[in-house]
Amino acid sequence: MKLKTRVKINLLPLEQKESLEKKHWLYFIMRVSATALAALAVFAVFLISCLIIINYQKEAAANDIANASQRKIYQDIAKANAVWEKYYSQTKKINKELNSQRSFWELLIKINQAIPEGVFLNELKINDNHLGLKGFAYERKQLLEFKDILEKMEELSKIDAPIGNFTSSHDIYFEFDATIKNENEKKP
Repeated sequence: MKLKTRVKINLLPLEQKESLEKKHWLYFIMRVSATALAALAVFAVFLISCLIIINYQKEAAANDIANASQRKIYQDIAKANAVWEKYYSQTKKINKELNSQRSFWELLIKINQAIPEGVFLNELKINDNHLGLKGFAYERKQLLEFKDILEKMEELSKIDAPIGNFTSSHDIYFEFDATIKNENEKKP
């Protein structure tokens, strides 16, 4: 078995040794600097190529959008969107109008529940704040009871009943007209 030993003998003077060490360090620093500059150059080329690709894609997308706007399907979509916006605005107006109108459902339910036995309504009309009722009653007593119920309703005022409603004692066709009170006229 052979052993190899390496012996380093430097017989140069000290100044030359220091000069050689400086040269080695300078050579090392230059190699590292050159490698770093080469890496920066490669990175700069990479960034520039990315910017070029992004700009190309951006222009291609802009051209596609411009071409798409010329196509019939895009124009059809634009027309459909305009129609949809028109209908949407109209439904908003209708919804606003419906919300602003008075609701008479509660009054109709109350009248329906208050009709005494033997009284039947044939016609009910509501126009603004006017209520018209036409119907049939078997007896005058039932008709008078219905009139009293209507007069006691807080939603109604001024119940008009022609005298002809009460001339007969049986099988009476009647008409009542009433004014519907506004919300601020009702009793608390």
